Amino acid sequence: GGVAAGYAGAPIPGMESMTQEDVEKATKLDDREKVFPGLSTLDQQYDGYAIDSIESEDITLEELCVKFRDYLAGVENLYFDMDIIRIFVSAFAASHFMILEGLSGTGKSSLPRYFAKFTSANLLFVPVQATWRDKSSLLGYFNDFSKTYTETEFLLSLYDGNYNPDRLSIYVLDEMNISRVEYYFADFLSILEYPEEVWRIKLMQLPYGFVPPAKLEDGYIQIPANSYFVGTANKDDSTFSIADKVYDRAITIDFDYRNVAFEPEGDCSPITLSKSKLHSLYEAALTLDANKMTSEDYAKFESVTELVYELFD
Repeated sequence: GGVAAGYAGAPIPGMESMTQEDVEKATKLDDREKVFPGLSTLDQQYDGYAIDSIESEDITLEELCVKFRDYLAGVENLYFDMDIIRIFVSAFAASHFMILEGLSGTGKSSLPRYFAKFTSANLLFVPVQATWRDKSSLLGYFNDFSKTYTETEFLLSLYDGNYNPDRLSIYVLDEMNISRVEYYFADFLSILEYPEEVWRIKLMQLPYGFVPPAKLEDGYIQIPANSYFVGTANKDDSTFSIADKVYDRAITIDFDYRNVAFEPEGDCSPITLSKSKLHSLYEAALTLDANKMTSEDYAKFESVTELVYELFD
């Protein structure tokens, strides 16, 4: 009984009247190709070897912002203020989780979608459902009856990212507050606060002797460092308010303005941007003294936080 409860979460009905041989037959998993068909297919596709690096455009952060804004206007007929573009691009240096909130029709979903297209990144667009309550909505679950793991497109994309660590992967959780974010995204909120090497989420307890897919060590899925999660949130009566602990772990951009059309002046063609190149741009920017907060900046920041505390506790 302990074996079945250990990996499936509950004993098999009638187990108390079964022999030990019956229990072992009932709890034994089949080959990994049958339990994890999608993950095993990816293993075969890559033959167990990761693509360590990809070619990338030689570009600066400023050029990246300018070209992306011109691309949006010239190719997609979408217009954004330059400050919004700069915040969006630089926010990934601070957090792998971003929230874009505001009124419908202001470009919240379009910005990450076309950033992925512009940079040749992997994109997964996930419409959040009102019934989502836990991580299984994103990562799937083990089916006790079929003895197989129900894989989601989200899980397959994360797994594929482990074979392509240098390719940017952007996951858009569209209308993320139509369900409670702190329920279905709780594991990610916790894990992303830790160092990248321990970004692992447990999918299931594997029975003794079972050989899992190559990138599913001990039943854990690794969240690769090339993964960036962007949630869009509407402000209306049909959605839940987002909890403070969710905001605390995200960079938030408010979309509450009217876009003004303009004619792009530069090159509007898309580029290829690797994760390693983007991270090197961030690291270079962080080392510049001109970009660092001064003692006067810290003093001003402290006065603002004290004022907020005094007024709003």
